[in-house]
Parts: sequence; C-alpha cells; structure tokens
Amino acid sequence: MNGLLISDILLHGLILSIGISVIILGGTALNPRIVLNDYPPEIQALVPPITQAEKRGQALMTICVLGFLLLVAIYSNVQVVTRSGEALFLPLLVNSYLVFEIFNLFDLIVLDYFILLVLRPKFLFIEGVDSLAQYQPFAFHLKGFFKGLGIGFVLSLVIAAVCTILL
Repeated sequence: MNGLLISDILLHGLILSIGISVIILGGTALNPRIVLNDYPPEIQALVPPITQAEKRGQALMTICVLGFLLLVAIYSNVQVVTRSGEALFLPLLVNSYLVFEIFNLFDLIVLDYFILLVLRPKFLFIEGVDSLAQYQPFAFHLKGFFKGLGIGFVLSLVIAAVCTILL
C-alpha cells in the first residue's frame, strides 16, 4: 500500500509500546489505585473509592498516554505521507491501526500476562488485595485486548481523518 513500510510500522509500534508502558508502569508504581478502573470488578468492589487526588493522577496519566499515542501516530503517518507524496486516508488508517495494535498486543503479552500474571511485582498491586485470585484470570486481560481492537479502530479512524485533512 502506498507509503507503508512494515519495518516502520513495527518500529513505531514498539516505540509506542515502550513509551506507554513506561507511563503506565511508572504511574502504577507511584500509586496502583490510579488504575483501579482497569482492575477486575471483584477487586474494585473490595477497595475504597478513588480519592480526588487519585482522580487527578488518573487524568494526568490519561493525558500522558493519549498525548504520546497521538505524537507517535501522527509522526508515523507523516512518514507515510513523506514516502508516498500524498495523504490518502486508507494507508493512513491502516498505518495508524497497525501501530496501535502492536501496542495492544504488547500490552496483552508483556504487561498483562508476563508482568502482571507471571512476574507479579508487589509495587503494581493494591496493598491488601494483592494476593487475591481475581488478579489471575487471563480471560479478563484477553477481553481487554479485544476491546482494544475496537478502540484502536475508532482512534485510527480519527487520526487518519485528521492527518488526511492536515497533511
């Protein structure tokens, strides 16, 4: 497809994966409760609600993740336009989606499965409920991956449309 290079898609997906992982792991290490919305419902029911300070932490992490995602996706799309000489919607959509889905797969395999379910570092879990069996089901994380397929498509549609208009 016009301007797409699998090597660039893989590189940009890896950059996105590492950058967002640093943001998420760093924020979670500071306070695992700021990602409480991403915990299984059984865990959420056992802990007190999020405080205002934790809500601010959630908002900051969300801004950082979305900002980094947009920067990488737009940069990646600029590379496609530079190579092809034109800003066509379909190649930009495919590029954005594949870059995002590399992160989605990285999130499932590395963050969710390997780090959370295999390594289980204490600092990433809420104290008092860190040993509960509800943390273990891989199916919960797989379901999140499938949600990410849809979320990635919607985000990619928006990013590709904006890049088609502006580039």
